[in-house]
Amino acid sequence: MNGKNLLKSYELLGIAAVGAILILSVLISGCIDSITYLGGKTINEGDNIKLNITENNTTETIFIKNISAQGKNQPFEKDLIGMKVGEKKNIIYKEIVSAKLSQEPTPNTVYSFRGQKIKIFNVTETSFQIGQEGYGLPETLPKIIPREIDKNAFKSAFNNEEPVKGREYINLNSLPWPVKVVDVKIISKNITIEILNAGNLTA
Repeated sequence: MNGKNLLKSYELLGIAAVGAILILSVLISGCIDSITYLGGKTINEGDNIKLNITENNTTETIFIKNISAQGKNQPFEKDLIGMKVGEKKNIIYKEIVSAKLSQEPTPNTVYSFRGQKIKIFNVTETSFQIGQEGYGLPETLPKIIPREIDKNAFKSAFNNEEPVKGREYINLNSLPWPVKVVDVKIISKNITIEILNAGNLTA
């Protein structure tokens, strides 16, 4: 093989090598992108996510829509923001499980309830006097202090709101006057989260 042919062979080999490197780069880049997409998406507020929750050696798969830092769906939502798909994390958080309520009618007040006018004549620590306005003597009823209610039942009764100690709530479908949260029961939970998928998902 003469010098010119040898030089030409080296040029062809060089071109082939460059081509192979370019193809390999594209393939590697594609693989990295796939890995990033499937296993590294960062969780942002507003994402829909699918995850495993393990507590006391029991694992449950759940779907959370539009996660928020305010914990609208789950009390640990804020801890999920910034995690990545495929990541596991141990989370210890506090959760309200129930609330104690007291009735809070105001003395000498008329309430409208299901088409009727109801007057509260007097309120003591243990009872209150109630009567339909304009009809006879008032009736004395016991004042419920306090009454414990499960958090989910509370949220169902009060427009999906969380119970807050010291705050008053109104549900005109069941009671004409407000109730007050006098106490809440809080427990600590220790769970392991594994993010399975995230983004614009459907349940």
